[in-house]
Amino acid sequence: MESANRIDGVLIEGQIAVGKTTVIQAVREQIERRTRSAVDVSHCHLFSDPRNIHLHDRAFDDFSWHIKSAQQLKDEFRRFNVARCLNVVYDLRLFQEQWSGRQNFRIQDRYWFSYLATAVFFSPEQALFSPDWFRQHAPRFHSEFYLTCSTEWRRRNQTMRAGPPKSGLHKYFDEHPEVVDAFDAFCIQLARAEFGMTVLDVTNMSPVDIADAIIAAVE
Repeated sequence: MESANRIDGVLIEGQIAVGKTTVIQAVREQIERRTRSAVDVSHCHLFSDPRNIHLHDRAFDDFSWHIKSAQQLKDEFRRFNVARCLNVVYDLRLFQEQWSGRQNFRIQDRYWFSYLATAVFFSPEQALFSPDWFRQHAPRFHSEFYLTCSTEWRRRNQTMRAGPPKSGLHKYFDEHPEVVDAFDAFCIQLARAEFGMTVLDVTNMSPVDIADAIIAAVE
């Protein structure tokens, strides 16, 4: 049974260095220009509730910057996934209590799919909710996309990013591109087979071209 909770907007998922941030800005500008209406953008959760933000930030802040063994990595992902689960479940509670359906068009940069995929891929024996649970209860957007790209394109994008990694998790992914590639392949299958999301390969595409493809699918 599919969730009856629907949001007027677009969900955009994808791994690091696929170009989500730039694409989302391009999609927002085009929609606002066409509709002459404000478009809201949110990241990882729908509500900027202080407790929600704390749960999200704590999950990333606590991920170790120095992974020394496979067991430590497993433990780090277990803690991370439990914290992110609390973040997602709390956000779903806020959705049930506060979402009126009259909000502005929403572009969502990652949401519960990111938590679910990370939990099932990195610590499946400790995943607290199944894909079926999310399919039945989680809010779904009218249009949902998973962006992917080639290994070479991801490496190119990573070399263009300025500054140090945002967290120990980002550092781990930067140091293990083969893990990101395997995780990306897993997410493509999960997004397409379990949730019917549109998978868009953005290799060699400009942000404007990607935005055009997303908006064309939405319309």
